[in-house]
Amino acid sequence: MRTTGKYFWRVLDQNENEDPDPDPDFHGLFGVLQSALRDVQVEMQCRYCKFSAQHQDNLDSHTRGLLKMYRAKANQGKGREMEALLENLDCQTTNLTAHRRCTVLRGLPLYMREEPSISKTLLDTEALEDHTKNVKIGIFEVVKGSAEPSRSHTSVVNVAVVLEEEVVMANLPDYTNAFILLFGLLYALNIEYTKDLKYTFEVVQKVFLHLGNECTARVQSLKNKLSHI
Repeated sequence: MRTTGKYFWRVLDQNENEDPDPDPDFHGLFGVLQSALRDVQVEMQCRYCKFSAQHQDNLDSHTRGLLKMYRAKANQGKGREMEALLENLDCQTTNLTAHRRCTVLRGLPLYMREEPSISKTLLDTEALEDHTKNVKIGIFEVVKGSAEPSRSHTSVVNVAVVLEEEVVMANLPDYTNAFILLFGLLYALNIEYTKDLKYTFEVVQKVFLHLGNECTARVQSLKNKLSHI
């Protein structure tokens, strides 16, 4: 699989009054390229709306089973972070469907024995761009400067997706939508999954969305357990 270059996003965001190169022939080509990429962006946003609805429906169909599996693992003393995640879910009293979706996605790397390196929490006094260096993929959650970053996430004021050191979309409604958007970009642009989250994204691709049949042994094990719940 390949990766996109950072230039893709910079061309898309370039101000039309800024000349990236003094060569007039290049400038004309640049304008055509920028227009084409903006058309691609609009198309991607339309597809994202449809993809998001499908993804959330499929996620909901597995939520009960996955949460049961998460609790079994936590009860075996195999992860304080998973236990804390579930404790936070149990404290919620409103919008339970959204909280369950979020918990399933946050807990998936933990269950698959991977580091949840995709998430990063920042204060709203910090600039997103100051933290994107060397970040291949990520979801940045911005919390109020007066709040302590915690698993409650009640103080989140902005959620952004980072791809190849660029903030490609911000002001998303929640972690779930950011995760869905990130996966959609990785899949649509044929970007290789990071090694530390390859099983997590494989579950999303092959178990949640049924995109491909052949699974690794670790993902097949999860799939088998889900089928018996």
